[in-house]
Amino acid sequence: MHLAKLLPTFLAEADEHLQVLEEGVLRLEREGVEAGLVRELFRSAHTLKGSAGALGFRRMAELTHRMEGVLDALRRGRQDLEGLTDLLLACVDALRTLRQEVAEAGEERTEVKDLVRRLEAWERRPAETLHPVEIRIRMREDCPMRAARALALLQVLRREGEVEQVVPSEEEIRRGNVDLELSCRARVREPEALAQLLSGADVESVRVLPASDAPRDERWLDLGPQARGKLSDDPETTRRAALRTVRVDVERLDRIMNLVGELVVDRIRFQQIAHRLRTGGGDHALAEELLDAAAHLGRVATDLQAQVLKTRMLPIEHLFSRFPRYVRDLARRAGKEVEVVLEGQDVELDRSILEQIGGPLMHLVRNAVDHGIEPPEERERLGKPRAGRLRLAAYQEDGIVVVVEDDGRGIDTDRVRRRAVELRILSPEAASRLSDREAVELIFHPGLSTAAAVTDVSGRGVGMDAVRAGVQAVGGSLEVETERQKGTRFLLRLPLTLAIVRALTVTCGGERYAIPLSSVHEIVEVPAFRVHRVGSCRTTVLRGSVLPLVSVHEILELPVPPEPDRLLCVVVSSGRRRVGLWVDGVVGEGEVVVKPLGAYLGEVPGVSGATILGDGRVALILDPVRLVRLTVREEELAHVG
Repeated sequence: MHLAKLLPTFLAEADEHLQVLEEGVLRLEREGVEAGLVRELFRSAHTLKGSAGALGFRRMAELTHRMEGVLDALRRGRQDLEGLTDLLLACVDALRTLRQEVAEAGEERTEVKDLVRRLEAWERRPAETLHPVEIRIRMREDCPMRAARALALLQVLRREGEVEQVVPSEEEIRRGNVDLELSCRARVREPEALAQLLSGADVESVRVLPASDAPRDERWLDLGPQARGKLSDDPETTRRAALRTVRVDVERLDRIMNLVGELVVDRIRFQQIAHRLRTGGGDHALAEELLDAAAHLGRVATDLQAQVLKTRMLPIEHLFSRFPRYVRDLARRAGKEVEVVLEGQDVELDRSILEQIGGPLMHLVRNAVDHGIEPPEERERLGKPRAGRLRLAAYQEDGIVVVVEDDGRGIDTDRVRRRAVELRILSPEAASRLSDREAVELIFHPGLSTAAAVTDVSGRGVGMDAVRAGVQAVGGSLEVETERQKGTRFLLRLPLTLAIVRALTVTCGGERYAIPLSSVHEIVEVPAFRVHRVGSCRTTVLRGSVLPLVSVHEILELPVPPEPDRLLCVVVSSGRRRVGLWVDGVVGEGEVVVKPLGAYLGEVPGVSGATILGDGRVALILDPVRLVRLTVREEELAHVG
């Protein structure tokens, strides 16, 4: 078969195996050598080697062959990991680069000889001998912060070898459920030195005893292939599982979604025709029959729509899985220790949203590691564990909520106020009037950063405004909660899908437009005598707050009507600010199928897409956030809001 036909499948499978390898190596680094994990890594390297070799990608095959050799050594009982996980992660990075080169140019360009030599050198290195021991540690009754002390003792043990078992478990210790005694089973380099290393003012006694050297696998209960799920070793089971699934190009799914959208529009048109027939004195029986047919078409279209939408959904694990490695590398560069906690990875989101929130999420994580979480020494002085905690979670609640939370410094709102004054964003008087909650909102102002120094990671004040804009671009919102010395939590509230949205249809300049209901707060009529000019902006006062008014006619260069006695305004949100969009009329609300504008029209300022209305007319879908930015400078908003 021609290479071009096999390449897409190879690339998709390579992505999956590289993800398995990266996640597995991180687990290896965190948890030590475990037979099942090593088998999984070996299997991925072996499969990738076979696929790459079959298609003639020699460098990928050579590198995975050497990785296979190293993993085989671990599989046969070798335990020393010093320097190995870094080397294996470097190999995964090189394989990703080669994969990208193959995808773009059909050939490998990156050299891998140095990595191959380093893997061979590790294989030749004499294996380190570790001695199995059992350790009993008793802390003093007056030991303060026993949980933190117990975790510190575990870190000492890990530096000396591998910790296989600890009672109470590490999770219980982190919850604070620890008494005076700690029991461990470990393999260490020098058992004789352990008692000295583990002793200290808070430790009453340390006992180190030789342990029976039973093979590690015997201590693990294997629940069999069914429990291991996709890691089954049974080739027949694997083959049958593969036959139940097919790979579908995402563009084909998008086309199916567009066709389903056409069905939804036709259903609405049939219903409108039937209602006109019934109310216009036409054949009543025919109208009822048409309504029945439209109702049936509606049920089928709704079911089909739900199934197609489901095929576009992906677990958020696809996005979360990149962060453990990313945080590990960031933390090392910053000299910090960070534990990543992932929750709700099976929550599903439309793949389009997953693709678009990756950047904003990456920025929030980068800020948490660089600005939020303190260095280990500072955390110890504050009575916190040395390692900071970064939690990424997702759950369903009227859409999807994604949480990025750290247990670091929190946002210093006084410092944010001072910085806003220094940058002339606010006057000192205006800054002093802000509540803490309002001051936190200033971090979303372009150019405002409280970082003491600019690093290659962050500190230029570029990004938080883009983060919020990125979340709003998919119809979501971003909230922030913070407490000094306790940490910061960002909540991204996202819709399940971008393909179909509820929208308000309005008229302006003789055309119809749709405004996503997720941005609409209310519709108000403003008497002309209550409209004022502040700079280039129209404003009014709504329930005691200044509300900027934006003319949709002027933004879209439509004929501007004489200013009426009363302005009809749709109040939408732009961040925490609300803005009134002046329109001619409101038609109603309902579901619309979002369609891209296509390459012919390209990007139209203030417009996010198009839709076909029930009467067959095409309406542009307005993007409230971008509309406001087109006309009102943020500086003006900061002063008038």
